[in-house]
Amino acid sequence: MYGALGRGAAFRAGYAACSSCSIIGFLSIDGIISSRDIARLVAELRSHEYLDGIVASRRESMKAKRSKRRLASQCYSAFVNVLLRTGVADPSSPLKLFRREALSVAFDRLFLVNRAFDAELLYQARRLGMRLADYEVDWTESPLDLTPSAVITVLGAVMSIRWLHSALTRAGLVRMLLAHHLVPVKRSYRILIFCARDPLNPASGGGETYLYEQAKCWVDSGHEVTWFSQCFNDSHQSVDESGISFVRWGRAPWVFLLGALWYAVKSPRDYDFIIDCMNGVPFFSPLFSTKPKVCLVYHVHAEHFRQELPPVVSQIAVFVERHVTRWIYRTTPFITISESTRDALKSLSMTKLPVEIVYSGVPSNFAPGTKAAVPTVLYLGRLRKYKRIDKLIDAFASIKTLVPDARLIIAGDGDDRARLEILAANAGLSCVEFVGKVTEAEKIRLYQEAWAFGMPSSIEGWGIVVIEANACGTPAVAFDIGGLRDCIRSGETGFLVRTDDEFASILTRVLTDRGLRDRLSANAVTWASRFSWTATSNHMLQIIRESQPWRAVFEPLPRGEWLVTRSRHAKISSNNAALLEPSTFTSNRRA
Repeated sequence: MYGALGRGAAFRAGYAACSSCSIIGFLSIDGIISSRDIARLVAELRSHEYLDGIVASRRESMKAKRSKRRLASQCYSAFVNVLLRTGVADPSSPLKLFRREALSVAFDRLFLVNRAFDAELLYQARRLGMRLADYEVDWTESPLDLTPSAVITVLGAVMSIRWLHSALTRAGLVRMLLAHHLVPVKRSYRILIFCARDPLNPASGGGETYLYEQAKCWVDSGHEVTWFSQCFNDSHQSVDESGISFVRWGRAPWVFLLGALWYAVKSPRDYDFIIDCMNGVPFFSPLFSTKPKVCLVYHVHAEHFRQELPPVVSQIAVFVERHVTRWIYRTTPFITISESTRDALKSLSMTKLPVEIVYSGVPSNFAPGTKAAVPTVLYLGRLRKYKRIDKLIDAFASIKTLVPDARLIIAGDGDDRARLEILAANAGLSCVEFVGKVTEAEKIRLYQEAWAFGMPSSIEGWGIVVIEANACGTPAVAFDIGGLRDCIRSGETGFLVRTDDEFASILTRVLTDRGLRDRLSANAVTWASRFSWTATSNHMLQIIRESQPWRAVFEPLPRGEWLVTRSRHAKISSNNAALLEPSTFTSNRRA
């Protein structure tokens, strides 16, 4: 069941499962050795107490036939014995038996190379002075993979074994150079986030919340997180908050260039993983770092650029997003937060690799509360032009004619606030209240009091505020766009509309129909319960683990289950579920 991960991973799983046995064997499962020979070799090892192990040496059953399989096996054995001097006739033998005490000593010294694992085990046994015996067995031919890539991989693995265990690798400089590629699974990771803004920035929004909530979970699990972003008024260049180290250099747009400079000059560059956030423009980290990384995209920004930037600048930005980014990140995995954004990235051919979706979460303290005494519509978020809050204000003018006591609360801040306040004043809507940026406690109270959440935005990758409102029992009414289409189940947890008139009429219906509102509210709470920051952060940690250079390590858990860490290139069937709690990870390499 672990064959796709390589023999080293399969051996580790078997060793842990059989650790109480007196004799442990490594056996190929392709049917080339009989059960009779296995039983005979086990009996031989038990009867000869001076032996530490037995290696089956194959002889061809049909003497007259010299097959490719036999010739390749002999060539490989000769190569291994010349390079490693294992002391046995058949290093690629399908069966090796060891006494548990002897095997445990050799096991602690292994690098667990998945390819050529047989050679590494025998090489380490010779170095430890183990007493091994060769016993001939009959064998039948099995399919042989002689593709160039397989041959190069196996021979390269054998040479790496010799190098890894040589005196040269004991030198501090060499170990430092090898650390990134050869260190096994760690207990914790050093994670670097490149993001234009950080959550303490007054202009921060849902994207920063998305990463900040995960970063706090990572820190609580013992990981280290560094966040590089731009400066803002009265900000400190370096500060720790919630266990996260924030580093701020420059302002937009120079922060994207300064990120590379800081990484090269000031950072320790010992990170295990980089999250490169693409808020329209990424940090182009593949140009200055070879560390494992992902490009995190909340949504495609082409329409956002056209609405927010001057025509010439917007065309340049669209060109960078669609062409420059696609070329630089062509071999970098992408992560997004909704199916709509994933489909958009695929339609633009931003990457040929699979795009992983890591959904947003909801804090556990968001729950339904007491509703306001009067019909209340809430908008909470940044006040930017592309959010189209003017459509919500226009809709509210129509709502007031049918619901005279209704009120609209607009929470948040941004560069469009002054225009919106003038628009509301000119429309004579004294019931529209701008409360500015709110605290976390005030945010929860506003969600709980609102009868409906209005979301007129034209561009969203997801809708963190929508799910937060749902968790507090407040249904959302939004325009039918990508991102919001993924987080709102129209007719069940809220409504998606296409026109301005429909936006106003549906909001009015939710405010006036108590039965509909109660049904939507109950469904919204159930829907939001599916999302949590713990699950989101664990999903991202799984991606971080899978990106690491090592292929696979198995750790037994007390309940008899298996902990699996695998690279994104390994194939594991869905029934081999991975238990991925950071605290259970241990190093498998002897200090």
